[in-house]
Amino acid sequence: MGDNDASGAPRRRLPTTDPVARSLSEALLAGDVAGLRALLVEDPGLAGCLLEDARGNCIAPLHLFADAPGHRARPGEIVSALAEAGADVDAAAVGSWHVETALHWAASNDDVALIDPLLDAGPPMQSAVGYGQWAAVRWLAERGGTVDEDVAAVRGMVDELTTRVEAQPPHSPEALGRALWNAARAGQEETGALLVENGAAVNWRAPWSGETPLDAARAAGEDAMTAWLLERGALPGDVDRVTERAASPAVTAAEALTGEPAPRDRLRHGPGPGGSRRRRPVDQG
Repeated sequence: MGDNDASGAPRRRLPTTDPVARSLSEALLAGDVAGLRALLVEDPGLAGCLLEDARGNCIAPLHLFADAPGHRARPGEIVSALAEAGADVDAAAVGSWHVETALHWAASNDDVALIDPLLDAGPPMQSAVGYGQWAAVRWLAERGGTVDEDVAAVRGMVDELTTRVEAQPPHSPEALGRALWNAARAGQEETGALLVENGAAVNWRAPWSGETPLDAARAAGEDAMTAWLLERGALPGDVDRVTERAASPAVTAAEALTGEPAPRDRLRHGPGPGGSRRRRPVDQG
């Protein structure tokens, strides 16, 4: 969907300075279901509109509700109100480098309370491993998402991972390395050991960043995993590329609309639509 609606027509754009846009944004960010429903009764088209700021950045109401830091009030009722008024819960964010629905944004914030109603209202999301948000990974798997070697590694599912890595034909070095990299940033020593025993390279470099499992563990603050890797000869990867990926927190779409700062510990690195910053998915494809 993105810039266009389901029929292919351009989506309605509402300046963020418009009083209606302000009221809509305030109702969403406050979890004000009654206020939101009143606005949608007067103008059901608001559910599918794009809120556009002075720089031309656009964000849909559902994405605004899911934006960092997430964890807003009454997610089930908010999603129901917007969906009933015609919001496409599977619409992609506008201007994103990666196809991200509101469900992706909820996963990027580890917002399990929002993940549930979005799964109920729209298509499933197979995995959130790329976001490094482990509650979301667990919940998506429990709701029917794919459990592959990466999911098994970060969740510490030793039996499941054993079955997968011992299957024939053998896994590729890339698949084993990726699973170890994910296990490292999740702090899963037991599945990490299983992967190394089955051929995963301790110094495998992620093609998307140049980081090794040691870099991933350090970046995630997993001290025990870091020590475990160092004991096995782990080395850092491409430091310059790792440094390039680090970004300081910036204003989110919600902050731009309200002027209220979000808790900085909930913000994620990497710019998203509307100037927001949440945890960007690592493209491990």
